[in-house]
Amino acid sequence: MTDPILDTLRTLILAAILATLLHAGARRGLDGTPGWRAIVGGFALLLCASALGTLRGLPVPLPGEGARLEPLLDLIERVVGLLGGACLLAWGLWRWLPVVAATRANQRELLRLKERYRAISATTSDLNIDAEVLPDGSLRVDWISGSLHSASGYTPDDIMTVEQWQRIVLPEDLPLLESHLAAAGAGEGRRTELRARTRDGRVLWLALATCPRREPDSPALWLTTAVRDISARKQAEADTLRSLEENRTLLRELHHRVKNNLQVITGLVELAKSRIKDADPEVVAACQDLQARIGCMALVHGQLYADGATGRVDFGLYARDLAAQTAKLHGREDTRFDLELDEVPLSLDAAVPCGLALNELLTNAFRHARPGGPGRIALTVRARGGELLVRVSDDGPGAPAEARDPASQGLRLLRNLVTLQLRGSVEFSPGPGATATMRLPLERDADAAPLPSPRP
Repeated sequence: MTDPILDTLRTLILAAILATLLHAGARRGLDGTPGWRAIVGGFALLLCASALGTLRGLPVPLPGEGARLEPLLDLIERVVGLLGGACLLAWGLWRWLPVVAATRANQRELLRLKERYRAISATTSDLNIDAEVLPDGSLRVDWISGSLHSASGYTPDDIMTVEQWQRIVLPEDLPLLESHLAAAGAGEGRRTELRARTRDGRVLWLALATCPRREPDSPALWLTTAVRDISARKQAEADTLRSLEENRTLLRELHHRVKNNLQVITGLVELAKSRIKDADPEVVAACQDLQARIGCMALVHGQLYADGATGRVDFGLYARDLAAQTAKLHGREDTRFDLELDEVPLSLDAAVPCGLALNELLTNAFRHARPGGPGRIALTVRARGGELLVRVSDDGPGAPAEARDPASQGLRLLRNLVTLQLRGSVEFSPGPGATATMRLPLERDADAAPLPSPRP
């Protein structure tokens, strides 16, 4: 004999378990899990067997020939309900338990990865924010961690919303913050540097790096933002720029003083030349050549002083000024010039010998191009294919034989400068209309500026 009360209680417990399983499967999406339907089916069969046993245990006589169905109902209860339900439940558990174990392992691995991510982000960034972009465009912060609050004086609750960030960011940098958030909300990664004020009034430079992401099978957009305090780096950059500007100022002043000293030496040479008795033409010419050579070096330092930002000499502009200076020195300001000049940046080490070589060519042109008239001189400075071409042409009858003597001082100096120091070559074409052409290699080192295009 069975107790109807215990049978009824057992049936209710099985019904509650089955209802719980159905609810959990619908809520967590377990219907597709291997063995889950077998487990539900096993409990359903057990519930049916228990309900049938409960009905048979009631003190209600079966009408007519119902008593003959008693063995059949007993067979259904024991074999189909209890044995079938137990087998189906066991098979379902056999398939489902490995899935549960794997799920728990995955959860533990996920938790370990989250903790690792938090540890890495905490050591590489001063603040980390993970937020979800809501359909209305606002942000919902999921978690925030880091040590920035210790330097800024704010707690994590003080910087959880966009409105709170807008209050601490400097007003002039608010457009940067808004642009950063707009780009991130559109799914675009962005890096921004801006300034924020701490609770005690100090200003911090912050670097924001936001990476958008979408999780699998979810339309939601998540933003992970790393915030770093770069105030020390910005201060170091400011100190470096200030030191660099001071060095540039000192270097410009140095070039200015060198130019002035060379001009003083030129004046002393002029004073000595005026005191030469009998005005020996060779001595006067030697003094004049010395003045020209000192003047061309002073011109280099003068240009470096005028444009000390690059530390390089524009040889095209230098050639124009040198031509005018040489014409004035020889009393030939009425000379007409045909200029074709490129912007060619040269270092000080290259500009001085190039200037001295050009001075020799201009001096020869002024001395031998139409001594009795204004004359015309063509000056070309071109940069092509890593080569500097300098050409000086005049419309005179050509230099006399003694001026073309390779043993002359001017030609020796010119060839030494061009071939030995500058590793180039110089060629002369005979008059009338004598032409001298220098070809010099242009070395492009790591610090050299690229050769610009020719002037229009």
